[in-house]
Amino acid sequence: MANKDILYEWWVSSEGLNNKSPITIEELVSILSSARETKKIPGLKDSLTDSGWNYAILRFLIVFCSPQAGIKSSFWADLIKNNNSYGNYGVWKKYLNEKVDINIEGMKYWKVAPGEDARFFDRCVMDQNIATGWDLLGDLKDFLNDFENFKKYYLERYTEPNNPKKIHSLNQLWDFINIKVGDIIVANKGIGKIAGLGKVTSGYIYMDDYDDYKHTLGVNWFEATTKDVPPEAKDITKGWFGVTVKELTKEEYDAINNPPNVLENSLKIKDINNSEKITLLLKKKQIILYGPPGTGKTYNTKNIAMELLKSKGN
Repeated sequence: MANKDILYEWWVSSEGLNNKSPITIEELVSILSSARETKKIPGLKDSLTDSGWNYAILRFLIVFCSPQAGIKSSFWADLIKNNNSYGNYGVWKKYLNEKVDINIEGMKYWKVAPGEDARFFDRCVMDQNIATGWDLLGDLKDFLNDFENFKKYYLERYTEPNNPKKIHSLNQLWDFINIKVGDIIVANKGIGKIAGLGKVTSGYIYMDDYDDYKHTLGVNWFEATTKDVPPEAKDITKGWFGVTVKELTKEEYDAINNPPNVLENSLKIKDINNSEKITLLLKKKQIILYGPPGTGKTYNTKNIAMELLKSKGN
């Protein structure tokens, strides 16, 4: 798991619950740095260099934080302008007084296919957006937050023999144009590869000067290197065939983006059968499940709960 994700997991599970947003970058970094120095953040390596730490902070800010509402942030503007060519990883140090919101609640994750086999992804990276089709509809800005009129408009235009009415397709486009700033985009390349990961920076924009795939959202791509979906996550992506837009759970997002070796290093408790787990639980009153996302913590907890319910019924 990347350091930025380790920082976020720690923040959500501990300090984030005790600190209200907005928070200045200086305050945020002070809390994280103090926890690092006292070795309170599980997963961070002792060998992490200052350069690596600066990079982890930078990525944490880009992926999991948003500028305070109503304030135009020069920090995020710089990132977008420079197309993520950060140069100095400590660029955040220039913006210590910036106030940000930590996206603990409300942030969603979306799988979006930028064309068949991600054929528009290079354009998306260059223009810092994510794009999708349904070009017959034209600009949809007048239909935002008005589903009934959007649905009527959509169905009036997709009635040709080659474009049958498809409610599931309509709902995908509706989801896309209403994705919020701060949400995370997973650009997929088929069902076996991830083309890139990005954070939404602006709402719906219709790009009339594009030849096709004109419906867009502004996106800051923090990863743009194609990678394979881990074998352990292929059950998640097998249902993506023919689907353009799909909301993901945090667990699905984590599983898709964890490298196989992380997923394979799951908790030893997975090797214990359920009856032994319950015996241990009744004796100790609690079991602490620790590990990176995607290693089976939620899965094991649900299984133990189901076994306990069954035993109560006998």
